[in-house]
Amino acid sequence: MMRYDFYHWIRSRKAFFLFFIISICSLVATLSTYYAKDIINTLGTTGAKVMLQEVHWRDILSSYFKITSQICLFTAIYLTSSECQLGRVESEKLFYQTRMKRGGKVLLSKVLTSAIINLISICFGGILALYTTWAMYSTMNFEKTLLALTIQSLSFVCFTLLGNAISCYLTPFVSAMILEVLILFSSLIEQLRFLGHWSPFTLLTPNNILNNLEIKDLSMKLISSFLIILISLSLIWFKPVKQH
Repeated sequence: MMRYDFYHWIRSRKAFFLFFIISICSLVATLSTYYAKDIINTLGTTGAKVMLQEVHWRDILSSYFKITSQICLFTAIYLTSSECQLGRVESEKLFYQTRMKRGGKVLLSKVLTSAIINLISICFGGILALYTTWAMYSTMNFEKTLLALTIQSLSFVCFTLLGNAISCYLTPFVSAMILEVLILFSSLIEQLRFLGHWSPFTLLTPNNILNNLEIKDLSMKLISSFLIILISLSLIWFKPVKQH
């Protein structure tokens, strides 16, 4: 079943489109941040120069985290959710409705295939960001950077799974919008004493790890991410076919 789903991803070219979007966003985020001063001065008034602070390697990675948690995550949720549906045509939907009580077996195959494609795509984007940053700043903390990119990639897949689970009951676009709104207000959630310690949204932008935050300090957020994965898979597994 996963082989068929993977083949459909390739045949529909959605896998290539997602791969392309994440790659472009990775390059744009890193290069535009590094050359921001030159770009602004070039576009500015003749003879006028804009004074900006020197760009640090952490600023480049922070820009990458921000764009992937917004544009790339929205695109990934929308594309994968459109693939994680019971039947792409009416005849296929009717087949499932007359022979199955719940669509978990079929949907989990689609969701896991999408998760693998998301993980490969975001990992490649992270490798591009890592290489570009390292080429510009040889003093970059390679260990911290690799750890931050790993956590961000896993968190990316975690939230795409949540988006897929929501789309089983709503629509792909609505599920992507719900996740983006939650991410938009995540900074407010972080300010709450109790929820802030458990909120997994900051794992999408793990800038604190680049500033020497230990991974043990993120233990509660990692537990929350694991719970989100379990809840998402449960929602998908127990999805009634008749509601589709």
